[in-house]
Amino acid sequence: MAATTFCDWCGELMEPRAEGEKMAELVLAGYGGMEGANFIHEGLGFNYHVATEGWPKRIDPDCCLGKLITLLEERKSWAHDPNQNENEWRLVRRDGRTLTRREERTKLREEEWEEAERKSKAWKRTPKERRIELVKEQLGDGNRTIRELVEAIEEANPELALTESTLRPLVNELYATDELDREAENYRNGPQVRYRYSLAGAEGAE
Repeated sequence: MAATTFCDWCGELMEPRAEGEKMAELVLAGYGGMEGANFIHEGLGFNYHVATEGWPKRIDPDCCLGKLITLLEERKSWAHDPNQNENEWRLVRRDGRTLTRREERTKLREEEWEEAERKSKAWKRTPKERRIELVKEQLGDGNRTIRELVEAIEEANPELALTESTLRPLVNELYATDELDREAENYRNGPQVRYRYSLAGAEGAE
């Protein structure tokens, strides 16, 4: 029973040239013997429709194999290994080449993560006395929740990055030592309670 084969470019079924005739195989890096073949088979098991035209025979650029070759030619500045035979291809990294969209997204995520990590470390290296000052500075014009404090500190100090869990212990300590006051409020239309903090003795604080 013949195996069913599909083209790795277009995804369509690959039919034998004539009923009962075995499918021809074509090696991507091979020489000659290509006439009449209707798909290409490479060592890793890739299969492509191929059509030839003119004389001497050349691969039709509109067939699946032709489109693959065009794709490789467009990328030869970084995809073709000059140490290999001219008809062999190997993906190799090239300095200065244009990144693919996937590589650009990966690079952007890595840069964003590195920037966030750098800012987070900058906050951790900030002396405690200065961190207390930053908290009190943002409470000078009104009360805030811890989330709002985080946002306000980061906005006023773009070189720093912190989280609620990072800031909460410091705020709790300032409240425990009577340097801050707090006011409870319900939120999310439920029984949950959160606190708004203000400078101790400030007008409107409990």
